[in-house]
Amino acid sequence: MEKLIYLVEENVLLMKRLENLTVYDGNRFHLTITWEQDGPNMHGVILGTIKVDSPQISVDLIDGLMKTASQYLYDNGIDPTDNITFSVSRIYIMFGHNKIDLFDYIPHNLKRDLIGDTPTIKEVVDGHYSNIDPDHLPDFNEDYDKHVAVKIKRLQSVFKVLQRGTFEGEPYRLKDNPEIIVNSDDKNFTVGGRVVSPDFTLSITGQIETGPQSVEFRNFLREKFKNLGITDSNFI
Repeated sequence: MEKLIYLVEENVLLMKRLENLTVYDGNRFHLTITWEQDGPNMHGVILGTIKVDSPQISVDLIDGLMKTASQYLYDNGIDPTDNITFSVSRIYIMFGHNKIDLFDYIPHNLKRDLIGDTPTIKEVVDGHYSNIDPDHLPDFNEDYDKHVAVKIKRLQSVFKVLQRGTFEGEPYRLKDNPEIIVNSDDKNFTVGGRVVSPDFTLSITGQIETGPQSVEFRNFLREKFKNLGITDSNFI
C-alpha cells in the first residue's frame, strides 16, 4: 500500500514537471506532446512536423524526431529512469510551403507500429528504437518540387487578385503575407506503389486589414478563392 501511494505521488510530481514541456520548436523538428497517465507510467503522444530542404523522407528523419523529443526532456531535467514512454499520433513533412501528411503514404502496419510502440526516453536516445523499414517510406515524382513551385505561384497570384476589392459597396483589404500551404493529396497514391505524385489541394490563411468583419463577408471570400482553385481559405 505504501509503495502504491509513493508511485501515485511520484506520478503527480512528474506530471507537474511535464506539463510545461509540451512544445518544442527547432530548426528541423516541431513537436507537440500531449501527456497522459498510463498505469504507473507517463505517456507522451507526439504530433510532429519535420522540415525538409528537398522532397525526401528517410528513416533517419523519423528517428531524429523521436530522439529530439527524448533529448528535449533530458535537457529540461527529466531523468531517463522516470517512467516515461512515447508514441506518435501523426507526422507531417514540410517542404517549404508543401505539407505532406506522412500517414497518408505509409502502410497500415507502419502506422500501427508508430502509434502502438511505446519506447522509453532511454531506449530512444541510446538508439535502441528503430523498427521502420525504409522500403515502407514513399519516394517522390522527379519533378515534384517544380510542381510545388507552380502551385505556390498560383496561390500568390490569386491572393494578389483578391487582396483588395469591395463587398456590398464597402471596400476591403487583406493583410500582406498570408500563410499559404500546398497540401499533398493522396487521391492517386497507392500504398505500396511508393511514388508520391504531384496532386495538391491549396489553402490560404490570413487577416482582414480593413473592411467588413461579418460571417457573410468571410463566406464571400471563401467562395471567391474557391472559384479560383483555392480549396480552403480562412481570413479573420
